[in-house]
Amino acid sequence: MSVEVLFLIAIILLIMEAFVPSLGLIGLGGFIAFVSGVILMVNNGQPDFYGLSIQSVIALGGLIFASFAVF
Repeated sequence: MSVEVLFLIAIILLIMEAFVPSLGLIGLGGFIAFVSGVILMVNNGQPDFYGLSIQSVIALGGLIFASFAVF
């Protein structure tokens, strides 16, 4: 899978989590897809992802995880 597809799957799952009562399992799947995309992006040696640095993408992943861990 490409990085873009994994990020798209993550976005779709995170949006679904807002509307489907799943006790956080769909959100966890979205977070896992997001982390997998970041790992693939780092392993491919891409210096940035559409103008975003790897540090900002990792910070966004941490924010996603924290928001679903709290709520």
